[in-house]
Amino acid sequence: MLSADQAPEPPSDPASSLQALTLEPLPITVDPASATAATQAIAAAKALSEGLGVSCLEFQAFGASEAKKAQCSPDAFVQMALSLVYYEKEGKLGAPYESVLAKAFKHGRVTVARNMSPLIADGLKAFDAMPESSPEEKAAKQATFRAMCGDVSRICKDSASAAEFDRPFLAMRGIAKVEGLSFSLAEDPAWGRMQDLGLCMSHCGKKPIRFFGYEPPSASGYSVGYFVDANNIQACVTCFEKAKAQPFAAALEARLLALQKLFA
Repeated sequence: MLSADQAPEPPSDPASSLQALTLEPLPITVDPASATAATQAIAAAKALSEGLGVSCLEFQAFGASEAKKAQCSPDAFVQMALSLVYYEKEGKLGAPYESVLAKAFKHGRVTVARNMSPLIADGLKAFDAMPESSPEEKAAKQATFRAMCGDVSRICKDSASAAEFDRPFLAMRGIAKVEGLSFSLAEDPAWGRMQDLGLCMSHCGKKPIRFFGYEPPSASGYSVGYFVDANNIQACVTCFEKAKAQPFAAALEARLLALQKLFA
């Protein structure tokens, strides 16, 4: 408890402080090249903002419980559904990116899972053409999907254990920049293709977040923030091509229903 002589001074009157305040303009001189660059950057940002497409899906038919019955990790189940939708809509394999928590490390935050492998690539290419008329055909198609989900889980586990390359390469690029050295790998055209992400995915992880979205990963790529609850799935799709967001969300709903039928 403070005595009277130790008590802090009362705050001054804000109105009187403002009256005593004198504002002076800060002159800023911008050279023509910088002014042109700023104008172009503003125009580019405005064009991206105006073209941004956002579409949310509240899928109520099933959730994590049914994915587990299909012998799949719920997270991997949704990731593979999204990858199948991407292949269906774009007609090509994308460069996928999934954020993964590095909880095994004291100061660990987020690492990167590149959920693509020869097994996954072959499965994505073959899956929709696989018949499911007979019990044997259906079982084979189920096995293909489970195998892809299993490889996603493997890659995510490796990533969570820091057995991934994005963060080490980021560190090496930073060191090379500080030391004035060349990081030749980043100059290879394959590096640019690998960084041109087609599908960026992130699981929210906890309630009560209902939807969460974030910037698309590239000019033509999709970002999907999702949450898998016991009996439902939420997803928020963003894309810089506005007309593509809603069809992608609709295709995801159709894909999830088709997978439910496959594992029924």
